[in-house]
Amino acid sequence: MDSDAEAALRVIAYFDALTLRSATPEMIVRGTAALAETAAGLRTEDGVEHRFAPDGRRLSSSSDGRRRREQRAGSTTVWLEREDAPAAMDDLILERFALAVRAVGSDRRERTDTVDTALVETALSHREPLEERSLALRRLGLSASAQACVVAIAPAGSVESAGEVGSGILGMLRRSHSARGAMLGGMSAAIVPLAATDPGAAREDFLTSLRSSLAAAPAPVRVGVGGAIGAFDAHRSWAQARLALRFSSPNRLDAAVIDAEQLGALSALSTVDAAVWQRDPRVCALRDFSTTENGRIDLAVLEMYLAHGSLRLAGSALHMHHSSVASRLARVEERLGLDLTNPQDVFDARLGLIALTLLETAGDQAEAPAAAAGDPV
Repeated sequence: MDSDAEAALRVIAYFDALTLRSATPEMIVRGTAALAETAAGLRTEDGVEHRFAPDGRRLSSSSDGRRRREQRAGSTTVWLEREDAPAAMDDLILERFALAVRAVGSDRRERTDTVDTALVETALSHREPLEERSLALRRLGLSASAQACVVAIAPAGSVESAGEVGSGILGMLRRSHSARGAMLGGMSAAIVPLAATDPGAAREDFLTSLRSSLAAAPAPVRVGVGGAIGAFDAHRSWAQARLALRFSSPNRLDAAVIDAEQLGALSALSTVDAAVWQRDPRVCALRDFSTTENGRIDLAVLEMYLAHGSLRLAGSALHMHHSSVASRLARVEERLGLDLTNPQDVFDARLGLIALTLLETAGDQAEAPAAAAGDPV
Protein backbone atom coordinates (compact mmCIF):
# COMPACT_ATOMS: atom_id res chain seq x y z
CA MET A 1 0.00 0.00 0.00
CA ASP A 2 1.49 3.37 -0.96
CA SER A 3 1.88 6.12 1.62
CA ASP A 4 -0.95 8.26 0.21
CA ALA A 5 -3.46 5.41 0.40
CA GLU A 6 -2.33 4.55 3.92
CA ALA A 7 -2.71 8.18 5.01
CA ALA A 8 -6.21 8.33 3.49
CA LEU A 9 -7.29 5.22 5.38
CA ARG A 10 -5.99 6.71 8.60
CA VAL A 11 -7.97 9.89 8.03
CA ILE A 12 -11.15 7.89 7.38
CA ALA A 13 -10.56 5.69 10.46
CA TYR A 14 -9.96 8.79 12.58
CA PHE A 15 -13.32 10.35 11.74
CA ASP A 16 -15.12 7.00 11.96
CA ALA A 17 -13.80 6.62 15.51
CA LEU A 18 -15.06 10.10 16.44
CA THR A 19 -18.50 9.24 15.10
CA LEU A 20 -18.65 5.87 16.87
CA ARG A 21 -17.73 7.55 20.17
CA SER A 22 -20.68 9.96 19.72
CA ALA A 23 -18.34 12.94 19.77
CA THR A 24 -19.97 16.36 20.03
CA PRO A 25 -19.63 18.81 17.12
CA GLU A 26 -17.13 20.84 19.18
CA MET A 27 -15.02 17.72 19.76
CA ILE A 28 -15.06 16.96 16.02
CA VAL A 29 -13.92 20.50 15.17
CA ARG A 30 -11.13 20.31 17.75
CA GLY A 31 -10.06 16.89 16.47
CA THR A 32 -10.10 18.07 12.85
CA ALA A 33 -7.86 21.03 13.69
CA ALA A 34 -5.38 18.72 15.41
CA LEU A 35 -5.39 16.22 12.52
CA ALA A 36 -5.04 18.86 9.79
CA GLU A 37 -2.54 20.89 11.85
CA THR A 38 -4.43 24.09 11.07
CA ALA A 39 -7.45 26.01 12.33
CA ALA A 40 -10.86 24.42 11.71
CA GLY A 41 -14.40 25.70 12.23
CA LEU A 42 -18.11 24.96 12.13
CA ARG A 43 -21.13 27.27 11.86
CA THR A 44 -24.74 26.13 12.27
CA GLU A 45 -27.74 27.57 10.47
CA ASP A 46 -28.71 29.64 13.52
CA GLY A 47 -25.25 31.26 13.70
CA VAL A 48 -23.60 29.21 16.47
CA GLU A 49 -19.91 28.98 15.62
CA HIS A 50 -17.07 26.81 16.93
CA ARG A 51 -13.49 27.45 15.84
CA PHE A 52 -10.36 25.78 17.24
CA ALA A 53 -6.60 25.97 16.77
CA PRO A 54 -4.48 22.81 16.24
CA ASP A 55 -3.44 22.85 19.93
CA GLY A 56 -7.07 22.74 21.08
CA ARG A 57 -7.48 26.45 21.91
CA ARG A 58 -10.89 27.96 21.20
CA LEU A 59 -10.55 30.83 18.72
CA SER A 60 -12.69 33.87 18.10
CA SER A 61 -14.95 34.07 15.05
CA SER A 62 -12.37 36.11 13.12
CA SER A 63 -10.32 34.13 10.60
CA ASP A 64 -7.23 36.36 11.04
CA GLY A 65 -6.90 36.75 7.28
CA ARG A 66 -6.56 33.02 6.57
CA ARG A 67 -8.22 31.54 3.51
CA ARG A 68 -11.08 29.16 4.20
CA ARG A 69 -12.03 26.01 2.29
CA GLU A 70 -15.65 25.31 3.16
CA GLN A 71 -18.06 22.42 2.74
CA ARG A 72 -21.71 21.98 3.63
CA ALA A 73 -22.88 19.37 6.15
CA GLY A 74 -26.65 19.63 5.91
CA SER A 75 -27.54 23.08 7.19
CA THR A 76 -24.12 23.38 8.85
CA THR A 77 -20.95 24.75 7.22
CA VAL A 78 -17.51 23.35 8.10
CA TRP A 79 -14.13 24.63 7.00
CA LEU A 80 -10.33 24.47 7.20
CA GLU A 81 -8.14 27.59 7.26
CA ARG A 82 -4.63 27.98 5.88
CA GLU A 83 -2.37 30.91 5.16
CA ASP A 84 -0.69 29.04 2.30
CA ALA A 85 -1.79 26.50 -0.30
CA PRO A 86 -3.97 23.55 0.77
CA ALA A 87 -2.21 20.45 2.10
CA ALA A 88 -2.36 17.14 0.27
CA MET A 89 -5.07 15.60 2.45
CA ASP A 90 -7.22 18.71 2.92
CA ASP A 91 -9.94 17.61 0.48
CA LEU A 92 -10.36 14.25 2.17
CA ILE A 93 -10.18 15.71 5.68
CA LEU A 94 -12.80 18.31 4.80
CA GLU A 95 -15.09 15.66 3.28
CA ARG A 96 -14.84 13.34 6.29
CA PHE A 97 -15.17 16.35 8.65
CA ALA A 98 -18.51 17.22 7.03
CA LEU A 99 -19.71 13.59 7.09
CA ALA A 100 -18.82 13.21 10.78
CA VAL A 101 -20.61 16.43 11.73
CA ARG A 102 -23.67 15.36 9.79
CA ALA A 103 -23.59 11.91 11.38
CA VAL A 104 -23.76 13.26 14.93
CA GLY A 105 -26.61 15.56 13.95
CA SER A 106 -25.05 18.96 14.57
CA ASP A 107 -27.40 20.49 12.00
CA ARG A 108 -30.43 19.67 14.19
CA ARG A 109 -31.24 22.52 16.52
CA GLU A 110 -31.41 21.42 20.14
CA ARG A 111 -34.93 21.66 21.50
CA THR A 112 -33.68 22.93 24.82
CA ASP A 113 -30.63 24.72 26.16
CA THR A 114 -30.43 22.40 29.15
CA VAL A 115 -29.34 18.76 29.21
CA ASP A 116 -30.29 15.75 31.29
CA THR A 117 -30.47 17.02 34.88
CA ALA A 118 -29.44 13.64 36.28
CA LEU A 119 -26.21 13.71 34.25
CA VAL A 120 -25.28 17.16 35.55
CA GLU A 121 -26.12 16.18 39.14
CA THR A 122 -23.98 13.06 38.85
CA ALA A 123 -21.04 14.98 37.34
CA LEU A 124 -21.18 17.54 40.18
CA SER A 125 -21.42 15.09 43.08
CA HIS A 126 -18.41 13.54 44.82
CA ARG A 127 -20.70 10.90 46.34
CA GLU A 128 -21.26 9.03 43.08
CA PRO A 129 -18.89 6.19 42.08
CA LEU A 130 -15.98 7.03 39.80
CA GLU A 131 -17.50 5.04 36.95
CA GLU A 132 -20.83 6.88 37.18
CA ARG A 133 -19.18 10.30 37.12
CA SER A 134 -16.96 9.35 34.18
CA LEU A 135 -19.96 8.06 32.25
CA ALA A 136 -21.97 11.22 33.03
CA LEU A 137 -19.14 13.42 31.78
CA ARG A 138 -18.81 11.41 28.56
CA ARG A 139 -22.54 11.65 27.94
CA LEU A 140 -22.31 15.38 28.47
CA GLY A 141 -19.59 15.51 25.81
CA LEU A 142 -16.79 16.21 28.29
CA SER A 143 -13.60 14.31 28.98
CA ALA A 144 -12.92 13.36 32.61
CA SER A 145 -9.39 14.78 32.17
CA ALA A 146 -10.56 18.07 30.62
CA GLN A 147 -10.24 21.35 32.50
CA ALA A 148 -13.46 23.16 33.45
CA CYS A 149 -15.06 25.58 35.87
CA VAL A 150 -18.59 25.42 37.22
CA VAL A 151 -21.03 28.34 37.33
CA ALA A 152 -23.95 28.72 39.76
CA ILE A 153 -26.80 30.98 38.58
CA ALA A 154 -29.76 32.32 40.55
CA PRO A 155 -32.45 34.88 39.69
CA ALA A 156 -32.25 38.23 41.45
CA GLY A 157 -36.01 38.35 41.83
CA SER A 158 -38.62 35.77 42.73
CA VAL A 159 -37.89 32.04 42.75
CA GLU A 160 -40.74 31.64 40.24
CA SER A 161 -38.53 33.28 37.62
CA ALA A 162 -35.63 30.87 38.22
CA GLY A 163 -36.56 28.53 35.38
CA GLU A 164 -36.90 31.19 32.71
CA VAL A 165 -33.84 33.14 33.82
CA GLY A 166 -31.69 30.03 34.26
CA SER A 167 -32.68 28.59 30.88
CA GLY A 168 -31.76 31.84 29.13
CA ILE A 169 -28.32 32.08 30.74
CA LEU A 170 -27.61 28.38 30.20
CA GLY A 171 -28.50 28.78 26.54
CA MET A 172 -26.13 31.73 26.22
CA LEU A 173 -23.30 29.76 27.87
CA ARG A 174 -23.95 26.73 25.65
CA ARG A 175 -23.74 28.79 22.50
CA SER A 176 -20.76 30.93 23.50
CA HIS A 177 -18.64 28.50 25.57
CA SER A 178 -20.00 24.99 24.88
CA ALA A 179 -21.22 24.75 28.48
CA ARG A 180 -23.32 21.86 29.75
CA GLY A 181 -25.93 22.86 32.31
CA ALA A 182 -29.27 22.17 33.95
CA MET A 183 -31.66 23.50 36.57
CA LEU A 184 -30.77 22.13 40.03
CA GLY A 185 -33.32 23.12 42.64
CA GLY A 186 -33.84 26.89 42.70
CA MET A 187 -30.64 27.60 40.80
CA SER A 188 -28.87 26.55 37.62
CA ALA A 189 -25.47 24.93 37.19
CA ALA A 190 -23.23 25.07 34.12
CA ILE A 191 -20.00 23.16 33.51
CA VAL A 192 -17.81 25.33 31.27
CA PRO A 193 -14.92 23.55 29.48
CA LEU A 194 -11.62 25.45 29.43
CA ALA A 195 -8.62 25.26 27.10
CA ALA A 196 -6.22 22.62 28.43
CA THR A 197 -3.14 24.64 27.44
CA ASP A 198 -3.86 27.53 29.84
CA PRO A 199 -7.10 26.98 31.81
CA GLY A 200 -6.39 29.93 34.11
CA ALA A 201 -6.23 32.41 31.24
CA ALA A 202 -9.24 30.79 29.58
CA ARG A 203 -11.21 31.19 32.81
CA GLU A 204 -10.29 34.89 33.03
CA ASP A 205 -11.45 35.39 29.44
CA PHE A 206 -14.68 33.58 30.29
CA LEU A 207 -15.30 35.83 33.34
CA THR A 208 -14.76 38.96 31.25
CA SER A 209 -17.13 37.68 28.56
CA LEU A 210 -19.73 36.63 31.16
CA ARG A 211 -19.77 40.02 32.90
CA SER A 212 -20.09 41.79 29.57
CA SER A 213 -22.97 39.52 28.48
CA LEU A 214 -24.89 39.86 31.74
CA ALA A 215 -24.63 43.65 31.61
CA ALA A 216 -27.08 43.52 28.71
CA ALA A 217 -29.26 40.75 30.14
CA PRO A 218 -33.02 41.51 30.19
CA ALA A 219 -33.39 40.30 33.81
CA PRO A 220 -30.97 40.74 36.73
CA VAL A 221 -29.20 37.59 37.89
CA ARG A 222 -26.66 36.55 40.50
CA VAL A 223 -23.73 34.38 39.47
CA GLY A 224 -20.95 32.57 41.31
CA VAL A 225 -17.99 31.12 39.39
CA GLY A 226 -15.89 28.25 40.78
CA GLY A 227 -12.21 27.69 40.15
CA ALA A 228 -10.62 25.92 37.19
CA ILE A 229 -10.25 22.21 37.90
CA GLY A 230 -10.24 18.82 36.20
CA ALA A 231 -13.76 17.95 35.06
CA PHE A 232 -13.67 14.75 37.13
CA ASP A 233 -13.39 16.94 40.28
CA ALA A 234 -16.10 19.36 39.13
CA HIS A 235 -17.87 18.96 42.50
CA ARG A 236 -15.16 21.12 44.07
CA SER A 237 -15.68 23.92 41.59
CA TRP A 238 -19.47 23.56 42.10
CA ALA A 239 -19.06 24.00 45.87
CA GLN A 240 -16.90 27.08 45.26
CA ALA A 241 -19.46 28.47 42.81
CA ARG A 242 -22.30 28.09 45.34
CA LEU A 243 -20.18 29.80 47.98
CA ALA A 244 -19.38 32.69 45.62
CA LEU A 245 -23.08 32.94 44.77
CA ARG A 246 -23.81 33.83 48.40
CA PHE A 247 -21.70 36.99 48.03
CA SER A 248 -23.36 38.09 44.79
CA SER A 249 -25.87 40.88 44.52
CA PRO A 250 -27.18 42.67 41.42
CA ASN A 251 -27.74 45.75 43.60
CA ARG A 252 -24.07 46.15 44.51
CA LEU A 253 -21.43 47.57 42.20
CA ASP A 254 -19.76 44.84 40.13
CA ALA A 255 -21.15 42.18 42.48
CA ALA A 256 -23.59 40.40 40.16
CA VAL A 257 -20.78 37.98 39.21
CA ILE A 258 -18.49 36.81 42.03
CA ASP A 259 -15.24 34.95 41.35
CA ALA A 260 -14.64 32.34 44.06
CA GLU A 261 -10.87 32.65 43.58
CA GLN A 262 -11.02 36.34 44.52
CA LEU A 263 -12.96 35.93 47.78
CA GLY A 264 -9.97 35.00 49.90
CA ALA A 265 -10.56 35.36 53.66
CA LEU A 266 -13.98 36.91 53.02
CA SER A 267 -15.31 33.41 52.38
CA ALA A 268 -15.11 32.76 56.14
CA LEU A 269 -17.96 35.23 56.65
CA SER A 270 -20.33 32.75 55.04
CA THR A 271 -19.91 30.49 58.09
CA VAL A 272 -21.26 33.16 60.47
CA ASP A 273 -24.70 32.22 61.74
CA ALA A 274 -27.43 34.40 60.24
CA ALA A 275 -28.68 35.17 63.76
CA VAL A 276 -25.42 37.03 64.47
CA TRP A 277 -26.02 39.40 61.56
CA GLN A 278 -29.69 39.77 62.45
CA ARG A 279 -28.74 41.03 65.92
CA ASP A 280 -26.32 43.63 64.55
CA PRO A 281 -28.06 47.04 64.67
CA ARG A 282 -26.22 48.38 61.63
CA VAL A 283 -27.08 45.37 59.50
CA CYS A 284 -30.70 45.73 60.65
CA ALA A 285 -30.65 49.40 59.65
CA LEU A 286 -29.24 48.51 56.20
CA ARG A 287 -31.97 45.90 55.87
CA ASP A 288 -34.59 48.55 56.63
CA PHE A 289 -33.12 50.73 53.88
CA SER A 290 -33.62 47.92 51.37
CA THR A 291 -37.37 47.74 52.04
CA THR A 292 -38.20 51.05 50.30
CA GLU A 293 -37.38 52.49 46.90
CA ASN A 294 -35.83 55.61 48.43
CA GLY A 295 -33.83 53.48 50.84
CA ARG A 296 -32.48 51.32 48.01
CA ILE A 297 -31.26 54.49 46.28
CA ASP A 298 -29.48 55.43 49.52
CA LEU A 299 -27.83 52.00 49.59
CA ALA A 300 -26.73 52.41 45.97
CA VAL A 301 -25.22 55.79 46.83
CA LEU A 302 -23.39 54.26 49.80
CA GLU A 303 -22.06 51.41 47.67
CA MET A 304 -20.93 53.76 44.89
CA TYR A 305 -19.24 56.11 47.33
CA LEU A 306 -17.38 53.23 49.00
CA ALA A 307 -16.28 52.02 45.57
CA HIS A 308 -15.01 55.40 44.34
CA GLY A 309 -14.16 57.30 47.54
CA SER A 310 -15.40 60.53 45.98
CA LEU A 311 -18.73 62.37 46.00
CA ARG A 312 -18.24 63.61 42.46
CA LEU A 313 -17.22 60.22 41.02
CA ALA A 314 -20.10 58.49 42.83
CA GLY A 315 -22.50 61.13 41.53
CA SER A 316 -21.19 60.75 37.98
CA ALA A 317 -21.60 56.96 38.10
CA LEU A 318 -25.16 57.32 39.41
CA HIS A 319 -26.03 60.31 37.19
CA MET A 320 -26.69 62.41 40.31
CA HIS A 321 -25.39 65.79 41.39
CA HIS A 322 -22.65 65.46 43.98
CA SER A 323 -24.68 67.57 46.43
CA SER A 324 -27.49 64.99 46.23
CA VAL A 325 -24.96 62.25 46.92
CA ALA A 326 -23.70 64.18 49.94
CA SER A 327 -27.24 64.67 51.24
CA ARG A 328 -28.09 60.97 50.98
CA LEU A 329 -24.79 59.91 52.53
CA ALA A 330 -25.41 62.22 55.47
CA ARG A 331 -28.76 60.50 56.05
CA VAL A 332 -27.10 57.06 55.87
CA GLU A 333 -24.33 58.12 58.27
CA GLU A 334 -26.87 59.43 60.78
CA ARG A 335 -28.97 56.26 60.56
CA LEU A 336 -25.96 53.94 60.91
CA GLY A 337 -24.02 56.03 63.39
CA LEU A 338 -21.00 56.20 61.10
CA ASP A 339 -18.55 58.84 59.90
CA LEU A 340 -17.41 57.87 56.41
CA THR A 341 -14.31 60.05 56.68
CA ASN A 342 -13.10 57.56 59.32
CA PRO A 343 -11.36 54.48 57.83
CA GLN A 344 -12.73 52.21 60.57
CA ASP A 345 -16.28 53.35 59.84
CA VAL A 346 -15.70 52.81 56.12
CA PHE A 347 -14.70 49.22 56.92
CA ASP A 348 -17.80 48.78 59.10
CA ALA A 349 -20.01 50.05 56.26
CA ARG A 350 -18.43 47.61 53.77
CA LEU A 351 -18.83 44.75 56.24
CA GLY A 352 -22.46 45.70 56.81
CA LEU A 353 -23.23 45.57 53.08
CA ILE A 354 -21.58 42.15 52.75
CA ALA A 355 -23.50 40.90 55.79
CA LEU A 356 -26.76 42.17 54.26
CA THR A 357 -25.99 40.24 51.07
CA LEU A 358 -25.24 37.06 53.05
CA LEU A 359 -28.56 37.40 54.85
CA GLU A 360 -30.43 37.85 51.58
CA THR A 361 -28.71 34.82 49.99
CA ALA A 362 -28.87 32.47 52.98
CA GLY A 363 -31.20 30.17 51.06
CA ASP A 364 -28.73 29.51 48.23
CA GLN A 365 -27.13 26.48 49.89
CA ALA A 366 -30.50 25.01 50.78
CA GLU A 367 -31.61 25.25 47.15
CA ALA A 368 -28.72 23.07 45.92
CA PRO A 369 -29.60 19.41 45.24
CA ALA A 370 -29.09 17.02 48.13
CA ALA A 371 -26.63 14.96 46.09
CA ALA A 372 -24.19 17.86 45.85
CA ALA A 373 -25.09 20.09 48.80
CA GLY A 374 -22.67 18.34 51.12
CA ASP A 375 -19.70 18.41 48.77
CA PRO A 376 -16.63 20.01 50.34
CA VAL A 377 -15.20 23.27 49.05
